[in-house]
Amino acid sequence: MKLKKSILSLSIIAACLFISCSNNSSTETEIITDDFSYTTVNDNGEIYTIGNKSGKITFSTKFNGLTATPINLNTICSNSTSIFTIEHKSPLDKLYIFDKNSKTTSSVTLSYPEKITGFEPMLYVLEWNESKKLLYGIIASDPYSETNNINYFVTINPTTHEVSYNDISFSQKKIYSSFTIGTKLYCASYTDHLFEINPDANTATAIPLNDTKIPLIHTIAYSNTIAYGLKINASYLFNPISINTTNNTYTDLSLNESYKTANYYGKGFIDKTNNQYINLSYNNDNQLGVLKYNILTQTSDFIPLTSTNSFNTNTIIIE
Repeated sequence: MKLKKSILSLSIIAACLFISCSNNSSTETEIITDDFSYTTVNDNGEIYTIGNKSGKITFSTKFNGLTATPINLNTICSNSTSIFTIEHKSPLDKLYIFDKNSKTTSSVTLSYPEKITGFEPMLYVLEWNESKKLLYGIIASDPYSETNNINYFVTINPTTHEVSYNDISFSQKKIYSSFTIGTKLYCASYTDHLFEINPDANTATAIPLNDTKIPLIHTIAYSNTIAYGLKINASYLFNPISINTTNNTYTDLSLNESYKTANYYGKGFIDKTNNQYINLSYNNDNQLGVLKYNILTQTSDFIPLTSTNSFNTNTIIIE
C-alpha cells in the first residue's frame, strides 16, 4: 500500500513539473504583434512591408515594366494615391507611377524643354509637393560629373506629365536627399551645402547650416519650419540632426549607441503618428534594423529585421 502511495505521489509531482515546464516554455516564446507595417521600396522597384515591432519583412508587390535597374533611391516619392520613380535608360528618362489602390503600374517617357542641355540630362531627384499638387524634379546636365554639373529645377504635371522649366538652375555637387516645406524644395548633399529652391521667387540658394558645410543625408520635413536628417562622420557613423529652415541652423541629437546607415541615397521617413524619425541602420552588433528616434522624448529604439540574408539594403521607407 505504501508503495502504491509513493508511486501515486511521484506521478503527481512529475505531472506538476511537466505543467510548470510547459508554462515556462510558452512564456519564453513571446508573440510580437505589430500595430502597423512600414512600406518600403528598393532600387529594383520591389515593395516590401516591415512590421513596426517584429521587424518582419514581407514582400508586397513591385513596379512592373522596369528594365533598367537599379533605380536612383532619390527618385522614389509618394502621395496619398501613388508611388513615383524614375528609370533612366540612356539617353531617356521614364516616369513610373504605381497605383496604390489597383496595384498597377503605368509609365511615360518624359520630354524635356529645349533649355535643358548637357552631356546626358538625367532626372535624379523627385519629390511630391502637396502644396502645388505637382512633382518637383532636379535634372543633372551631366550626371557623371560633380564638377561641371548644372542642376535644373523642373515641375511635372502628374496628369499630363508635362515637364516645365522656369529658368531655375544651380550648381550643387551630387544630391543625396531632398525634402519639401510649403512650396520650397530643399536638396541635401554629402559633399556640398544644403540648397533651397523657391519656385515662387525663382531662386536657388546655398544654405550653410550653422555657417558651415555638413555631410547630410536622408532628410525629411517634420513641420513647416523643421526637418530632420543624418549627419555622417569620418567613420561613416551618423547622428540625427534637426534643421531649422527659418534661421538656417541645425542641432545635433544623441543616440543610445553608434549606428551606421544601410545606404546613403533617398529620403528619410517621419512617422507623424508616433513622432518618430525612422531610418534603416546597422547597430554595434552589425544587425540591420529600423532605428526610431522619438522627437518628443529624444530617445531612440532599434528593431532588428528578420530574414535579412536576401534583403536588399538599398531600400527606403516611404510610409
